[in-house]
Amino acid sequence: MRPEGRNARTAYGSNWSETVKAIVVKYFGPSNTKGSRLRVSAEGVPSMTVSYDHGAHNPKLDAAQAFCAKHDWNGELVEGTLPDGDAVFVFGLPDK
Repeated sequence: MRPEGRNARTAYGSNWSETVKAIVVKYFGPSNTKGSRLRVSAEGVPSMTVSYDHGAHNPKLDAAQAFCAKHDWNGELVEGTLPDGDAVFVFGLPDK
């Protein structure tokens, strides 16, 4: 059940909001020496660059999931888009 009319800090306590990370996935087109790629980053951890899988259903989600696996982060990712076109992923609110 998700809280209605309350923010995450109020509903889940201050510890929950301190662990939330926004994962940003940025697309880089091909160059003369490299193919298309995605850079995945989040505050406080090293970024990761992966090849863009043109055959994948959602390559940005796949890259974000690989990034999470690398950092032992678990949970369902929710996708959004930033004004500059970059994808952003956050973990959905836990059921309480």
